[in-house]
Amino acid sequence: MQGVDRLHSRAEFQVVFSQGRSYGARFLALYVLETGSKSSRIGFTTARKIGSNVKRNRVKRRLREIVRSVEYEVKPGYSLVLVGRYSAAEASFQELKADVLRLLGKAGVLKGEV
Repeated sequence: MQGVDRLHSRAEFQVVFSQGRSYGARFLALYVLETGSKSSRIGFTTARKIGSNVKRNRVKRRLREIVRSVEYEVKPGYSLVLVGRYSAAEASFQELKADVLRLLGKAGVLKGEV
């Protein structure tokens, strides 16, 4: 697998939100839709409640870096959307990474998970 591609359009996000399963954690929510394609795709969004664009973009940048570091552990064939919740703005990088790994494991999209 060549890593994880990105979801970009609003329509792609809406399909995952409406047809996928959701998983929650303290700082994040994860929406997962099995697509059966040869690679996985992921999108990032945040709740407006977090605050200004600066805060929301900071959370998304941190999430992109976390996923970049674990992208080769994600099974192919899924569309994923990570949603930063209000509390994500105050979370440390390590707390966010732990939540991402916990959610990916709970959803069963990590290699080695059953």
